[in-house]
Amino acid sequence: MRGARTLARLAKACAKRAGQHGIGSSAVAAEQGAAAASLQLVRGNAMAAVATEQQQRVHVVPEITTDIFGAVSPMSNEQIEEGVFRNVDGHRFDDGRYTAFRQEVEQFVGQERIFADPVRTFAYGTDASFYRLNPKMVIKVHSEAELKRILPIAKRHGVPVTFRAAGTSLSGQALTDSVLLKLSHTGKNFRNYTIHGDGSSITVEPGLILGEVNRLLGAYAKKNKLPVQYKMGPDPSSIDSCMIGGVVANNSSGMCCGVSQNTYHTLKDMRVVFVDGTVLDTADPASRQSFLRSHRALCEGVSALARRVQADRQLTNLIRRKFAIKCTTGYSLNALVDFPADDPIEVIKHLIIGSEGTLGFVSQATYNTVPEWPHKASAFIVFPDVRAACQASSILRDETGVDAVELFDRASLRECEADDDMARLVPDIKGADPMAAALLIECRCAGCGLQHACSLPALLMGSFRPAYAWAPCYLAVSLLLALRGSAHAVHHLFGPLLQRLMHKASLLRALSGAALLFLEPGATLRRLDGNAGVLLFRHAE
Repeated sequence: MRGARTLARLAKACAKRAGQHGIGSSAVAAEQGAAAASLQLVRGNAMAAVATEQQQRVHVVPEITTDIFGAVSPMSNEQIEEGVFRNVDGHRFDDGRYTAFRQEVEQFVGQERIFADPVRTFAYGTDASFYRLNPKMVIKVHSEAELKRILPIAKRHGVPVTFRAAGTSLSGQALTDSVLLKLSHTGKNFRNYTIHGDGSSITVEPGLILGEVNRLLGAYAKKNKLPVQYKMGPDPSSIDSCMIGGVVANNSSGMCCGVSQNTYHTLKDMRVVFVDGTVLDTADPASRQSFLRSHRALCEGVSALARRVQADRQLTNLIRRKFAIKCTTGYSLNALVDFPADDPIEVIKHLIIGSEGTLGFVSQATYNTVPEWPHKASAFIVFPDVRAACQASSILRDETGVDAVELFDRASLRECEADDDMARLVPDIKGADPMAAALLIECRCAGCGLQHACSLPALLMGSFRPAYAWAPCYLAVSLLLALRGSAHAVHHLFGPLLQRLMHKASLLRALSGAALLFLEPGATLRRLDGNAGVLLFRHAE
């Protein structure tokens, strides 16, 4: 294993260093023994995990059924009564309600935007997830005014509807076997926007793509020669395909925005269409007052619920802990504790965020944007096991100013092995120990004044016990530290880290044959993208 070879080189290097610096042989032996014991523990855990995996029982695959469209689903024990409508997947038969609904909607939408043929309903029967539900009909909606008329008709006939923007969901939120209301984002339909002031806020409609909005903000800052460029807080991996409608409905976040810059915390105001056709504009005082009068019972019920939750200290603390980390499952219950109970509009506004369209349709949203710092750098650090990676992550959270940390377990690293670009950048992930894990770390800054944001002396050495510091931090999988970003960011953000490591632990000098390549500002080692520099430090074979 690479870890064993690395550890042997480390022992040799330590012995040589001890002779040069007069370090006692007993201290070196103790250090080597602790590292060997820790490596042995890692190997033992890995072997135990493999044995457990082999002993896992194979569950019986349930019986399946295939519908006329080829959709495969497990057989249900419930008896299906043909022609009898129940508001449950697979039981929504047309007992006349869908026919009546369509006849009314056709009067103002037009037949050309209502699809019920098998081909197009099959095409809209899936999204980015692996689920399938083929809709009874698909209606392409052009405006908020049409939604105001469609929703009351659906309510009157008891027809469930589901909204769909880009359909990039991984959990099937944009699927239904009832009526699918598809945002028609051609031309100016649901694609209007207004950038306010210096770009620190923007009003957008649900048909705009999130990455497109960021490009609009960038062009606005460049055109007006603004000192700070802004961007949207959420940064999901589907940023160049997902739309604002889904970003609001799913409370999108992303690796770098975490919780503090997700939709819940950066959305300022919204226009929402409720099932009765009422439109609430939370930015308009007159609209707020009108809604308080027309929906008095709803507002009083929300206020009462918020008071009840806030009066329960244990429940309040539980909700705060739950939503202090990423949580997009269920409704945004933190709205019940984050806002005064006597302001039901604010509570309702935040309950709608992440409700997946079940509480209303958001036709417009105003976001508080966040600065797009010009200098960024990322580090990919490999550890021998998840425990060591989690310890480092905890230290990063508590003692540093890094902007994002994401954990890669062994399964994730295994996927990375199949990516040629990733394997070239991080060659040591191939053949890593069975329990290996890694951290992807990002730092951002406006200039060298924030270089302390990534001064990480505690990450690898200072905060680990001396006996635990050698093998568990890196060496069991061969030391690797790969940084990418602008040369400016690499130098000013991660330079202090390397200097502290070399001074504090002499780790770089201790590794026999180690290769260290560092980009000074303006230097070019390898081009990964427009302004990319690379810092690569790994053990040489």
